[in-house]
Amino acid sequence: MTSSSDTAAPAAGRPIQDADVLAHLARHPDFFQRHPEALEALVLPGRRHGDGVVDMQRFQIDRLARTVDDMRSNQKRLIGTVQANAEIDQRVRQSVLALVEAQTVDAVVDRLVQAVPQALGIECALVAAEGDASRMPAGVTALPPGTIDRLLGAGRPLRLRGRIEADARAPLWTENDTVRSDAVVRLETRADMPPMVMVLGNGREATWHDGQASDLLDFLAAVAARCLARSWPSA
Repeated sequence: MTSSSDTAAPAAGRPIQDADVLAHLARHPDFFQRHPEALEALVLPGRRHGDGVVDMQRFQIDRLARTVDDMRSNQKRLIGTVQANAEIDQRVRQSVLALVEAQTVDAVVDRLVQAVPQALGIECALVAAEGDASRMPAGVTALPPGTIDRLLGAGRPLRLRGRIEADARAPLWTENDTVRSDAVVRLETRADMPPMVMVLGNGREATWHDGQASDLLDFLAAVAARCLARSWPSA
């Protein structure tokens, strides 16, 4: 009885191609068991013994060794990623603990500007809000109305930049020429508070970059927003 796979052959008159041979072997993995004499006519990437027997075992061992090497490399990369994520998670936890312990606006801003960069291992951080500078709590950077939407885009929660060009430092880094990468995250505070952002900056390029997962940043910003809303004076 002939199976349907046996009938899958090149069209009459068409030369057999490499793909035809590979497809046939894929359909018949026991081909060389049924036709071991075919091995003697092949040139395989392995040694040949004097009796003409091809060293398929050596070929399979070499291929297995390459597979094992690839698996080890992937395993090392995976372990490195897990360790890096665990370290970042721990740093964010330390930042959150520093924020929730602050009981006043000044203390929350101070923790954001001082303790959070230290915990995260970055160069600096700041809190910026739209409005009159004379009415801002100490340590809050005042921005003209509409600045945050221009920076992030209307409705967007954050902006991540891996490389800050010299002509794109304003308005956040006009007095700081060492920051090369930044994360600007919108703070969802109370309705009677001005639009605000948490800004993280680092001197190493690509500390943050567009398309990067932002779960921990979002969480840190949510905690910062609640801490500020808890103690920000009512309008």
